[in-house]
Amino acid sequence: MMRRSCFQSLLVTGWLVLAGLAAAHEGPHAQRALPAGDFSVIEKKSRDYFSDAPLVDQHGKPVRFYSDALKGSTVLINVIYTECKDACPLITRSLVEVRKALGSDAPKTIRFVSISVDPERDTPEALRKFAQQNEAEHPAWIFLTGRKSVVDGVTRKLGQYASEPEMHTSLLIAGNVDRGNWIKIRPDTKPELIAARLRDLARP
Repeated sequence: MMRRSCFQSLLVTGWLVLAGLAAAHEGPHAQRALPAGDFSVIEKKSRDYFSDAPLVDQHGKPVRFYSDALKGSTVLINVIYTECKDACPLITRSLVEVRKALGSDAPKTIRFVSISVDPERDTPEALRKFAQQNEAEHPAWIFLTGRKSVVDGVTRKLGQYASEPEMHTSLLIAGNVDRGNWIKIRPDTKPELIAARLRDLARP
């Protein structure tokens, strides 16, 4: 059974709200088209907001958050910690079903990004083991950790910061980074519906 705290509302603050990268509610108006020529503006503001924080993936490879994890992609972002016994494995397995629902013809720009909210214990090895145990190994799915201060900064920007790992939100964030279109998705949404939203976001 998921902890009540895992269903707390996602609070997206700062530039996400002020500059149009807001995580909007699901619905027909969740995406907003940008006028031609605005893409360079969105990229600059996205890079400035999310930052190129130095992280590391489940294989021990250095990752710059904006340049390597976000840029040029449609992303589905969630937060986890590997010692979680209920919500995190359950949601991860649900996201595995989303990947299956996307199918083999899924746009190559769709990427899943799982960020540890317990970076002091979640080493790359621990993340790799978590991915293996939950059948979440996929070339377009990265699990990220790093120095606690850096990870805390990233999760604050996403509105996903938790002072204690077990207090983290389980809401998902999906977005087309290049266009600045963002939505938030409940984790209990049917996998095929999440897959459809990701396809919509990835559509040119």
